[in-house]
Amino acid sequence: MGGVDADFSYSVLMNPKVRWGRLNKPDVNVDRESDRNSIMGIQSYVRLAQALVNEHRYDSAVKVLDRGTYFFPESKFPYDYFTVQQAWMYYQCGAVAKANAMVDDIYNRYMQDLDYYTGLQPRFFDYYTDDIREALSSLQQLVQLTKTYKQATLSAKINKSLYAQIKILQGK
Repeated sequence: MGGVDADFSYSVLMNPKVRWGRLNKPDVNVDRESDRNSIMGIQSYVRLAQALVNEHRYDSAVKVLDRGTYFFPESKFPYDYFTVQQAWMYYQCGAVAKANAMVDDIYNRYMQDLDYYTGLQPRFFDYYTDDIREALSSLQQLVQLTKTYKQATLSAKINKSLYAQIKILQGK
């Protein structure tokens, strides 16, 4: 999808004058159109961070990831399957606490989703099959990611929950 000019992109996205409306403000409700359009903004920060990681500019990559989550906070733009990449970059940069916090937020989101789905009557499962697969896949990725970066306690917690959910789903 083309390259990223890290220096130029950094100067644009990290400029103190840059604003993404007021979407991150508590008094603003994010409408559907803004939510859909936010993907481009989020990806701008993620792609820049990845370019900086590739250049071993880890401090700058962390700043970019932080800035992206400031403008597009989890409270307004829930973490999803694609956010796992951001946690991975935090780990690569040595920002373990930030990575663990993001992993924990992703984990909590998908566990809440799975708790909801497993509470439904089986006749509704077909409607949520893709969502259930996304949740299980994301949890699997989190297990692997936390193992790779030697976060044994977090990895064990996610792994235990993942297999508990699989067991529940097999019984449905």
